[in-house]
Amino acid sequence: MNKMILVASSLSALLLAGCGQEPAPPAAAEAPATVPAPVASPGGLVPAFHRLAVDAAPAGYCSLDALNDQRGPRVTLPASGQAWFGGWVADADRQIPTSALLVFRDAAGDAMAVPLATGAHRPDVAAALDSDALASAGFNVRVALDGLPTGSHDLLVVVDPATSAYCDLKTALVLE
Repeated sequence: MNKMILVASSLSALLLAGCGQEPAPPAAAEAPATVPAPVASPGGLVPAFHRLAVDAAPAGYCSLDALNDQRGPRVTLPASGQAWFGGWVADADRQIPTSALLVFRDAAGDAMAVPLATGAHRPDVAAALDSDALASAGFNVRVALDGLPTGSHDLLVVVDPATSAYCDLKTALVLE
């Protein structure tokens, strides 16, 4: 029994360690980000990238569980083809964002984004963040990388496109 409690406590601590930073108070919105509505695509492939300004304060919770079955602070992939991203996201109010965006930000601060749909079953996230609303906060998305320039891109999730509030996935995607 004590071992089960220890394992559950360790698992919760590990899960929360990947959540990102504590949310900051909401920043005043400058100008709303303009992102075209998601377009349905065959085979679940996310449509083309859209430019986006990401200049708000960090907010929300998120974690990238795997990028093409790889984990770590830096993942290197070919600059063409597709990549699979799996993880979860929650806004600062511990709710599932309705218009989340997966963002690729380069060293100059330029950002490209694609729509990020949630819905994958994540009862572990709901339990760890004490919010039943997060039971389907997971995402599994395939993205065509052909629209991104080579180099290093920090991965973020914009949890509110109207304010650009984002969560840092703490992973750099390097395209060669």
